[in-house]
Amino acid sequence: MPRLEDYLHSFRLVYPDHTLESVEFNHQGQNNDVLVVNGELVLRFPRYAQRIEELKVVVFWVINAATTPVSPKKPAFFPNPNRR
Repeated sequence: MPRLEDYLHSFRLVYPDHTLESVEFNHQGQNNDVLVVNGELVLRFPRYAQRIEELKVVVFWVINAATTPVSPKKPAFFPNPNRR
């Protein structure tokens, strides 16, 4: 089972100055574990390597097709620390 602390460590690597007030953790998805930070930032951790490549395509399309502003941070792709 994934450990929340492993995901928080990854979060802090990408967002070192972001204040962490609340975290919702969903590890029941079939392909991803998900963190919702402060009710506003959604982090997906793919469980399988092939899903990382698929997620890169999704992120590309979201950033390029969004009609509302998308986080200016460049998406970070790194292995899920708990990948099976």
